[in-house]
Amino acid sequence: MTLLQNIGKWFLKILIIVIAVEAIHFLIIANPSIFFSDQLIYKRYHVYSDESINHEVLLMLDDVEERIKMVEVFDPSFSPKIFLCNDQGLYSFFATLLGMSPNSSGINVSLVSNTFINLTRLEEKQNYNNKLFEHSHIAGEESHNLAHELVHNLTANKLGWFEYRKLPKWKNEGYAEYGVAIKNIRLENDSNSLFNRAKIYFEEYSFKMNNIQKLYLESQLIVEYLFEIENIGFEKFSDATTLKETALLKFKNWYNNYSSSQ
Repeated sequence: MTLLQNIGKWFLKILIIVIAVEAIHFLIIANPSIFFSDQLIYKRYHVYSDESINHEVLLMLDDVEERIKMVEVFDPSFSPKIFLCNDQGLYSFFATLLGMSPNSSGINVSLVSNTFINLTRLEEKQNYNNKLFEHSHIAGEESHNLAHELVHNLTANKLGWFEYRKLPKWKNEGYAEYGVAIKNIRLENDSNSLFNRAKIYFEEYSFKMNNIQKLYLESQLIVEYLFEIENIGFEKFSDATTLKETALLKFKNWYNNYSSSQ
């Protein structure tokens, strides 16, 4: 056997091993239920948990249901699988397989409609949240974060996976944040209006936040402005011609004009 044939033989073996490992990864991500000790079907949700599922989880799902029904991309036939990770090690395992941060709050795998929620991380967020941004990802509220991940899934289903992947980060995260907060924001008094939350952000906190916090909150405020003030629809919003720089400038101009009139 020549050297070239030996190289080809070893290359083929390595290729087979790589394909086998990736196939195992996919099977684990697509069918992770064996890692969870409790499960139930509640309304449209197939829920799995590494601890006993209690009544509080059902209340959370009721809240999630109300939230996702408010978004334009909602589909009544949507039936996701939710994996609640109380164990940080278990969440880290799935995050690593997916190439995501173990410190993230949640991960949505839209191709198979699986969502993983990091309950340990959310509890940490709740402990240091100062309530200024309680209707945002920053607050660590379980129903908000779960609904946020499910809106990612609904958006991917609406656009198709390949078109969804083309969405810039600010649209993807901003729409999910805005969508799941609509119900509560519209019920709040003026202290939680778009203007007042923008004031807190622009004048007090934008310069104190890390890049991830800033991405989520700024994107949420911009998207809320586009939908609530400019009455833009999802089709126009998802179009490539809607740019962050233009939208942010319009939002800041609206904020400054509104501020001057007070």
